[in-house]
Amino acid sequence: MWRRILAATSYTAGTAVKLASGAEGEIVSLLGAAMAPTLNSTSAGMETAERVLIKKLIASRATVHVGDVVACTSPSLPAGALIVRRVVAGPGDALVRNLDAAGRERYVLGDDELWVTCDNPARNPELSLDSRDIGPLRFSDVVGRAIWRVEPAAPIGNSDAALEADSKDITGLM
Repeated sequence: MWRRILAATSYTAGTAVKLASGAEGEIVSLLGAAMAPTLNSTSAGMETAERVLIKKLIASRATVHVGDVVACTSPSLPAGALIVRRVVAGPGDALVRNLDAAGRERYVLGDDELWVTCDNPARNPELSLDSRDIGPLRFSDVVGRAIWRVEPAAPIGNSDAALEADSKDITGLM
């Protein structure tokens, strides 16, 4: 039933939704191809938008996992701006960052840090910011997890732990 309602309704960014689990959600419009092929795989630039359901959550080690697609903000972004990116590393994970001409740097994420990146390997760093540009994010920067593509209606690939946590909401949409 929810699937038909979501597909038949015209949403603007910020439309609130109550999920089957009782959790709050929000429909957001994603522009650009930063998350292709997962999201906006047909978008060549900023001209098309894909609507995605974000399940709001209080982010912590228990609720956000490597592999999840999350909506987040950052002090490096304009006020109120969100990016949707995949979590690729979490607390205690070691990363190697490529520096401009200076070589490489090893970085270990702190207890409250996440590393998020675009899914699109051909991303344009001038248009698609992620942790390679703005550094690690904090759990408090995460506002929710992307769980459902509105059109075409389909769940979004997340970690197994997230799929289990969101199963009631995803089943309610099918």
